[in-house]
Amino acid sequence: MSGGPGGNRSLSAHRIEWMDSLRGFAILMVVAYHATDLTLAFVPDTPGWLTAPNEALSPFRMATLVLLSGMLARSSMDKGSRTYAMGKLRMIAWPYVVWTLISVAVVVAGRWFVGNEPDAGGLFLSVLRQESYTWFLLYILCFYLLALALRQVPRLPLVFAALVVAALANDYEYVQRFWYLFAFFIIGDVINQKALVVVGWVGKAWVLAACAAGAGASFSYSAFGGEARYSPVWVWSTVAGVLLMIGLASKIQGTATSRRLAAIGRESIKYYTVHFVVMFVTVRLLVVVADLPSVVVVLLVLLVGIGSGALATALTRGDSLLNLLFAWPRRPWFRVTNRTAAGSRSDK
Repeated sequence: MSGGPGGNRSLSAHRIEWMDSLRGFAILMVVAYHATDLTLAFVPDTPGWLTAPNEALSPFRMATLVLLSGMLARSSMDKGSRTYAMGKLRMIAWPYVVWTLISVAVVVAGRWFVGNEPDAGGLFLSVLRQESYTWFLLYILCFYLLALALRQVPRLPLVFAALVVAALANDYEYVQRFWYLFAFFIIGDVINQKALVVVGWVGKAWVLAACAAGAGASFSYSAFGGEARYSPVWVWSTVAGVLLMIGLASKIQGTATSRRLAAIGRESIKYYTVHFVVMFVTVRLLVVVADLPSVVVVLLVLLVGIGSGALATALTRGDSLLNLLFAWPRRPWFRVTNRTAAGSRSDK
């Protein structure tokens, strides 16, 4: 990070390693959660100690991913409203549609494979109710567009208003989740404006200790079956947990661990979209062809989930057409191909 006295204390458009590494860690938390959740769904004797760590981390997974996205919103807005909006449609709306359709198709095929009657209509209804794992992409898209529309609204009152709406929507799970996470998106924008100050502050030992104590409250509550994940009552503890992770991520910046996590974080859209579909197929196959202990199933599915993201990253380097699975190109590939062909003919 750069910025001397009098410099810009917000984040620039340049990649910041600790942000990428923290995003990578949050993606791994999501993959680990889905590995145990899918195993629990198809292997009835899954022990509670396998799921308890994921429950304990439940307040922090999506809040961290959303907050990090919010930290990047302002630099994207500086490119202009049209560029900003079109970029989000290309990079978020497109993979949301693609992978929602793929996930529905895979689930229908999975039910047919085990002899159950596919219910495509019910699956699409569950997508509309935001029950598909791709709900996160839809939320992030809405958050980016809302942040643009509300650009002139003071941020702290906006955070408060979002949390109030979330609290009032206590009986409506998906409404509460949306506005709770929107508050974290705007908190990310607030942190971005004083990023260097915040990172320096949370790097102090006593602040890290205080954040750890605060995060421990919702961590413990969730581990023992409490629901703190999208509850405005626990927002203070979740914020403390995210700040703790920011402080730790900034401290390990430059290490081999940080670089490995950052490599995942830079390709987070690929890891997020691919992992669940591949893990779902893997679990269904393992249950049918082998009688494995749930611990083994979780480990295998976890490795497959992480490996699928790494493979997707490797296969989409350069101008591979597989990139269309993850983003609509700035210039349609067929136009580029036609221009290249025309240029080749003119050289002859």
